[in-house]
Amino acid sequence: MLLRGRCIDRIVGRCTLACLTDAGTAKIEVSAPGHVTAVRRLIIDGPSPVQMRQKTEIARRIAQATSSAETL
Repeated sequence: MLLRGRCIDRIVGRCTLACLTDAGTAKIEVSAPGHVTAVRRLIIDGPSPVQMRQKTEIARRIAQATSSAETL
């Protein structure tokens, strides 16, 4: 379902190249609706409004730290 190979990146020195096969794509298409339903129930609909604001702030800080790290 997934083909992997190694490659060399001039900046970080290494990386993994992954290509999804037709069988992998078919598996994702079959799995996606149930996955979306579960994520929505657990991550979006489950938390209270206060918890959602906290998650939003946490995600913002992680995104900010990640984008800063990428420029190093």
